[in-house]
Amino acid sequence: MGVFLKAFIFILISYLFTVPSITLSRELVGVVPLTNQRSNQANDWIGFYIQARLQAYLAETIEIDFFPLETLRLWQYKSKPSLPVSKNNSILISGSFQQVLQNGVVNIQMQRFIPEKRDQFYKILFSMDDFEIELDKLFAEICLWINPECKPLAGFKYPILQSVRIETIFKYRQFLYIPGAIPEIGTTLQMKELVDENSRAEFIADLAEGMVIVSKNLLLDEQKAFQGEVELLLRSAAMKHPKDCRILALLAEIYYLNRKDSEWVVKTATEALSINPNNSLALLMQVLATDVPDSDIKSLLDKLTEINPWIWVKSDENQEVVQFQNGLFHSELLQLSESVEEQNTPLK
Repeated sequence: MGVFLKAFIFILISYLFTVPSITLSRELVGVVPLTNQRSNQANDWIGFYIQARLQAYLAETIEIDFFPLETLRLWQYKSKPSLPVSKNNSILISGSFQQVLQNGVVNIQMQRFIPEKRDQFYKILFSMDDFEIELDKLFAEICLWINPECKPLAGFKYPILQSVRIETIFKYRQFLYIPGAIPEIGTTLQMKELVDENSRAEFIADLAEGMVIVSKNLLLDEQKAFQGEVELLLRSAAMKHPKDCRILALLAEIYYLNRKDSEWVVKTATEALSINPNNSLALLMQVLATDVPDSDIKSLLDKLTEINPWIWVKSDENQEVVQFQNGLFHSELLQLSESVEEQNTPLK
């Protein structure tokens, strides 16, 4: 890469994080998968369905940014529950649910950290016949709590819970959330039968991320073929969902893993960050793909620490410790962690 191109890429990255934008001033919300309060773990996936449905509802109603599920996973397993996900985290939404036969209850806790600390609790009872209706009524109340000027969403469309396809998709998302878990190839191939470029963006992203994690344990030829399929899927998805930050961040990642020109990686990651500047995968791809002096990389590492302080790994951590994308970038993050420590950037 020529000197002028290197300089241009760094200027582009610096511009993204120094020029004010509407995106940077929006609420930053974490929606955590709900916990199943029953001993029947077979229904744990429903908590991930509620999380995804709520986030989709909010995204269509209010202009806000969300933490990626991967950031929430690291936060949930590495932090204390009372801590916000990051210093810019304005709202955290968590909760629990119970289902007994055809009836159940959903509890939601709203925590606001910015501009001042305040909480709100919600509870609904439901039957499976009106589950989605009651959820959407609850989501409308949550929207009003976040922004009293928002208007409840009419005609919200999202796949219903009682579908074998939906159960498989959200059990896959649940599996990606488990520390150290690597999806089985058979389960991933089953997901490929259910999800394509015409599916919802979050379903495509879950499949793509799972395929990337699976690929790290394959032989080189199989790995290249698998990652090639991921690239084709994400490129098609990016055309249909050009404003989906997670799709673009994963596309930048697969460009990086497939050793594409670093300009492609940085350009795609920059597009993702222009949509949501709190996507740590996109910023990590910028850091890894950009050849800049050590003195200049500090601002990028500081920003990565700011948006995801739980991403770093330490040399004395064993392989069972929860890691970003299940350790896919362990060596890179370990090296960057040492740079962060040398710069006296606080690790949490």
